[in-house]
Amino acid sequence: MRFPAFAAFVAALFVACFAPAHAQDPNDLCSELKLTNVAQGSSYIPSPCTLAPGAFLFEALYYQNASKVGGTALAAFPLFQVQAGVFRRVDLVLDAPSQIAESGLHGVGLFPRSHASYGARYLFAQMQRFALTASFAVAPPASLYAPKEQQAKYVFDIVGAYEVTPGLTLRGVTEAATSRSVGIGQIFPADALGADLALGGTTVFSTDVGARTVTERARAQAFTDASVKRMVAKKLVFDVGVGTAFNSVASSKAHYLAAGLGYRP
Repeated sequence: MRFPAFAAFVAALFVACFAPAHAQDPNDLCSELKLTNVAQGSSYIPSPCTLAPGAFLFEALYYQNASKVGGTALAAFPLFQVQAGVFRRVDLVLDAPSQIAESGLHGVGLFPRSHASYGARYLFAQMQRFALTASFAVAPPASLYAPKEQQAKYVFDIVGAYEVTPGLTLRGVTEAATSRSVGIGQIFPADALGADLALGGTTVFSTDVGARTVTERARAQAFTDASVKRMVAKKLVFDVGVGTAFNSVASSKAHYLAAGLGYRP
C-alpha cells in the first residue's frame, strides 16, 4: 500500500468516525452480545462491537510461536489487554507490556519486553445483523504470526461482522500497519475473513484466513487460524487456538498455539 492509498484509507476512516450516529435499536447486532462473541482470544479478527459506557473487558493470553523456516521461536505472556467503554460506541484499549522469550542465533536466549500500547475503537455502523468498527492504535502487540517481537508504530483497521443466522456470524478486517522505524512512510496492509459458529449457548468456534505483508518488497504471507471460546463462568471465558502461515516470507513460516482468559465484570 503506497501513500496515496494510505491517505484515502485515513480519509475514509475520518469520515466514518465523524458520521452522525443513529439511535440504537435494542435488536441491533451488538445490543446483547455474549462474552464468547466480544472477547477476541487468539482469533486474528476482533469483534466489531464496543462496550457500554462504564463497562470493562479484561483479557490475558499466552502464546508459543515457532518458525518452520529459520529456526526462530518465541513465547509471550501475559499479553494483558483492558478494553473500556467510555462513551456510547467508543472504547479505549490498553495493552500492558509483556515478557517475550525469543531464540537468537546459535540457540542464544533473548528476553525483550513488548512496548505498552493504547488505542481507541468507534462503532460507526450498526444494524440488526451488521456492524462496522474503525480503530486506531499506537504500538499494538505484534501479530501471533510474527516469530520476532516487532511491534508496528501505528495500526489503523476497520472490522465488520454480519450475522447470517443466530448461530453463524461472518467477520472481516482490513488493516494498515506502519513501520516501527520509518513510520507512515512505509505501510504494511493485511486482510482477513472468518466466521464464528455457536455450538450451544456457551461455546463458539472461530476460524479465519487472510494475508499480511510483513516486509517491504515481499509477497504477502497467507495464514489461517482456528480457536474455541467457552464460557466457564457467567463472567469468564476460556480460549484455546492454533494457527499457521502457508508460505515462507522473510525467512519465516510461523505457526502458533495459544490459550487465554477473558473476564467482563
